[in-house]
Parts: sequence; C-alpha cells; structure tokens
Amino acid sequence: MSRYGVLFLKIKDNQHKCTAGVYLLIRSSPLIEYSSTVLLICLWLGAITTVFSSLVGLFQQDIKKVIAYSTMSQLGMMVIAIGLSSYNLALFHLVNHAFYKGLLFLGAGAVIHAVGDNQDFRKYGGLIKYLPLTYSVILIASLSLVAIPFMTGFYSKDFILESAFGQYSYSSIAVYVIAVIGAVFTTLYSVKVLYLTFLANPNGSYNYYDTPHHAHEGDIFLSLPLVILAIFSIFFGYLTKDIFIGLGSSFFVDNSIFIHPIHEIMLDTEFAVLVLFKLLPLILTISFSILAIIYSEFLSESLINFKFSNLGYNIFGFFNQRFLIEMFYNKYITNLVLDLGGQTTKVLDKGSIEMLGPSGLQIGFTKLSKNIAILSTGIVTSYALYILMGMIIYLLITYLTQLSFSLELLFILIAFALIVVNFSLDSSYSKQDLDFKQLEANFFFGFFQNFKKFYYKYKNILVIVYLFYLVIKLFIMIFFPELFFINDLTTTHLADRNNSNDNTNVAEAKKRKDVDSEDDSEENHPKRSRIDDDFLFGSQDENINKDEEGDGDEEGDQDQGQDQDQEDRRSVASQESSHSFDQDLENKSDKWVQDHREASVRQREEARLGMMNARNEQTRKIYREDYRLYNKEVNRCAEEMKKRDEMRNDKFYNDDSDK
Repeated sequence: MSRYGVLFLKIKDNQHKCTAGVYLLIRSSPLIEYSSTVLLICLWLGAITTVFSSLVGLFQQDIKKVIAYSTMSQLGMMVIAIGLSSYNLALFHLVNHAFYKGLLFLGAGAVIHAVGDNQDFRKYGGLIKYLPLTYSVILIASLSLVAIPFMTGFYSKDFILESAFGQYSYSSIAVYVIAVIGAVFTTLYSVKVLYLTFLANPNGSYNYYDTPHHAHEGDIFLSLPLVILAIFSIFFGYLTKDIFIGLGSSFFVDNSIFIHPIHEIMLDTEFAVLVLFKLLPLILTISFSILAIIYSEFLSESLINFKFSNLGYNIFGFFNQRFLIEMFYNKYITNLVLDLGGQTTKVLDKGSIEMLGPSGLQIGFTKLSKNIAILSTGIVTSYALYILMGMIIYLLITYLTQLSFSLELLFILIAFALIVVNFSLDSSYSKQDLDFKQLEANFFFGFFQNFKKFYYKYKNILVIVYLFYLVIKLFIMIFFPELFFINDLTTTHLADRNNSNDNTNVAEAKKRKDVDSEDDSEENHPKRSRIDDDFLFGSQDENINKDEEGDGDEEGDQDQGQDQDQEDRRSVASQESSHSFDQDLENKSDKWVQDHREASVRQREEARLGMMNARNEQTRKIYREDYRLYNKEVNRCAEEMKKRDEMRNDKFYNDDSDK
C-alpha cells in the first residue's frame, strides 16, 4: 500500500472518531429534548467550538492542520443544530460535510504526495500548472465548505445559521452572530490554502517544478476518488435536502430521532427570518474572500510589515499556539499530574507499601529473629529471668485490660517489650562476647545503653508527642465525654456482668426446679407483677412484666383466674389417655417453648441485677435495654403457650360434646 493509501486510512479513521460523538447526541434526542439545560449547553458549546477552531485554523501553516481545525469548526456547527433541537439538520450537515471534507483531505494528501511529503503550504506556490485536477477538486470542496449557493454545504450550513436566528431567543441570536464570525474565518483559511498552494508565486523546492520528476498528478486510483467526491460535493445537498429537512418528510418516521413539538422551528426558519439575515453569511463570505485576495496580491508588503511588528508577532503567536491553552495545560496540569503520580509511586509503591509489605516484613522479622536468637545464652537462670518477665508483663496486661484499662500504661508496656526485644542486645554482639558470669548485667547492658542514646536524641520529640496526646485527650474529655468514658463503661459492664453471674449461679438450681414460682414470687420481687404458675393452661394475664410499676390491677385478675386454670388443667389431664399420640407431639413443642421461656427469665433476672448494681448511667442503660428485650421474650412465650392452651381446650370440649 502506498503512502497515500495509508494517509487516506488514517484520515478516514480520524473522521469516524470525530463524528461519532455528534451521531451519539443525535440518537440521544429523546433524552436531550426534555432537558433545556443540555440543549443550552450544546448550543453555546457548539458556537464556541466553531469560532475557536476556525480562528486557530486561520493561523496554522500545515495544510493538514488547517483542514483538521476546519473539521472541528464544522462539528461545532452540528452541535449548534443539536442545541436548536434540529437533529435532522445536524445529521444532514454531517452527511454533507463527509463528502467535501473527505475531498479536502484527499486533495491535501495528493498535494503532499506530489511535493515529497512536505506539509508546509508556505513552501508550495504555483502548483496549479502541475496539479490541475487536484486544484479543481480542492476548489470545489472549498466552495462547498464556505457555503457558496447551490453547493452541497450551502443547503445545510446556511440553514443552521438561519435556524439559530429563527429560534428568536437571546441565546440563539447571540449564537447566530458568533457562528457567522466563524463562517468568515472559514472563508479566510479556505482562500489562504488555495492561494498559497496553487496561485501564489513558486516558493517551493526547485525539484517541484522544472525537473523530470516535478510534481505531478497521481494515477487513476488516486484521481478517481477525487472525482467521485467532487460530484457529491456539488449535487448531493440539492438532491437530498427534501429527504432530510423537507417539510412533511417521512425519512425519520421510524422515530430514529425525536423533536418535541414545542421545539419545532422549521416553519419559523423558512418563512419568518428576514432575507437580510439569510443572505448575511453569503455577503460576508464573498466580501472577505475578495479582501483576502486583494491584501495578499496587492498589499502584501503591509501584511508582512504588520506580521513582523511586536503586535503582529504576538497576535500571530497567540492564535498559532491555540490561545496558549496547550501551554497552560502542559505547564500547570500535565506536569502537576506527572509529579503527583511520581510522588505517589515513590512514596506508596516504593515506600510505605513496600516497607509494610513483603520487603518490610522480611527485614523486620529477620532483625527480630536475630535479636531473639542472641538472647539464647544456654544459661538456665537467663531463661528463668525471661519467664519471670513474660509472666509479669502478661499479668499486667491482663489486669489493665480486664479491670482498669489505661491507654497510657498499656502503651508504655508495649513500648518496653519492643525495646527489650529489639535494643536489649545489639546485633553486632555474639555469644562469645557475652560474659555469662554476669548474666543480668550483660542482658540489660545493651538495652540501657541504647535507651540512653535514644532518650537523649529524641527526648524533645517524646515530650512533644506526649503533650500532644494529653491535649487531644483533654479536647475529647471536654467536647466528646461519651467517647472518653467508653473505656470505663466497658470495664464496668464486664464487672457488673461477673457480679450478676455470681448472684445468679447461687439460685440457679432452684430456678430450674420451679422457675415460675421463683420468677413470680412477690417476696423476692415486690415491685414486679406476678406471673401465673403455669403458662400451659390459659393464663389470664396477656401483658406480663411490661413495666415494673402500676401492675396492682392485674394481680386481682390473676387471682380470680387461678381456680379456673386449675380446673382446666385437671380436665385436660383426664383426657391424656385418649389423646396420647397428639399429646406426645404437643409435649415436644411445648417443652421447647418452655425451655426458651426459662432461659429468657434467667437472662432477664441477670439484667435486672446488673441494672441495680450499675455504677453509672451508661451501664444502667445497657442493662435496661437487655431487661426489656428478655421481658419481651418471656411475654411472647406466654402468649404462644396461651394460644396452644386455647386450642387444646377447644379440642377437649369438642370431644366431650361428641361423646
């Protein structure tokens, strides 16, 4: 494949990438139509893109860059059409633009191929004699690009400008003015490319002109696509305008695009816009084309002098460097991101993660194992000393964590243990260096020496760290007292739990033997409501133990229902022989419920004792919640047993009536 073919494929791929976003917006019309904010954003974004790209393209010196920025400008036109809710018009301009912009790229490729891959059109000039076909097709594409009447681009580009004015809103009229300015810049760079490439005096290499290998047209495989695209750039817009934007066209009847009726502006654009505003882009296009040719041909010295002045130099540099956007982006964004990424890699990947990961663990465990190995002296008294120290530390940690937890003392113990292991004996010591006759002195010699050095070196830092810790603790005590007392709450809760367990174990056997009478006895719990002796036979109290006060009325109801409960129990017991099979199944289920109730009663009693012996309000609150939970379980079991008793009684009376 020739270089020209590779260039064609690259250009084709780039065009597909650019137009994919516009096509996606067109297909998303059912979503965009119901968001006026998105439509307004598309309108202004398209206008800014159009004028920005055309102005930057005017100051470029690379023929491919000029055409590339021209493509961006036309994409801005399409986005303007989307912001006007004219999706069919945006698609029409997309298809039209494909023909004449493809022709421009292929024509530029033909020129580059003819002049030996030089893309700076300031070094062309006078190529109309050697590339007549290429000049003709680029002229056709340029006329279509600047929307000369009856060319393909005229039917879509000018209609977009008219639609912007025809919406009759502040934003649309402002966008109309901006887009017309962008169209003027489009005319200027199109004339610039044509003039400097084909019409100006020869400025290129001598090999381009009067040599046997001068610039020449390509073969039929290069020229045929140019001719085909030139034909489409002339006639396609006229032939298809009624299909895409004609009134009453059924081309989009399958709902491929959606335009809300209140956003329809086709009639206003066609019949309500003044002729002056319809012809204004054409008038400005022709006027600035003539001015550009006159200045280039007859006032070239004034243009050159202005370009080499300080003002002209700064203006040209500003627009040629794309408003200095890339410079600011590379300096303040790209470098910042690169530095941040480098520091992240250095500190996290190569630093903390590695030191806390495999490498750090290897170094730490290696050093720890060496220090521990040095402690192995082979002397029994040395091992006895280690065992004694370990036991003391274990007892201290157990005492601190179980009874009166103190963060400061625990921190000191942990630090002491680590210092003993890591600094007691320097790794440079060996077993031969130890004087085993003075074991204790040898053991603590390295520790005290290293600790002394460490203290004198970092004593100021240690004081600052401790003072900072005290300030933080004082701040927590003042503003977050509930967090400060959490440790006291934990230890108090554990102590209260142990005391309640001891009190509960004393009477555990008696509770298991007769849990109902133990739980309901008024002598043991005078302020609690009594529970009926037997939940298996229809207790009259359905809301037992919901509160610890105001239950005197329920006691009378329970006393009145005890005799009836006893009679029901004896009646059911007399029928056990005739219902042995059913009674066996019921006994299994009832036993499980009764065991669960007994366990809940014991846990409730434990919570009550803990609530009575609590040292502070936080612990008392915890036990109160436990008491309510277990009391609810006891009542739930009572209600379940009552339901079963009622079913059992109904069955008993039914059997009796049958007999």
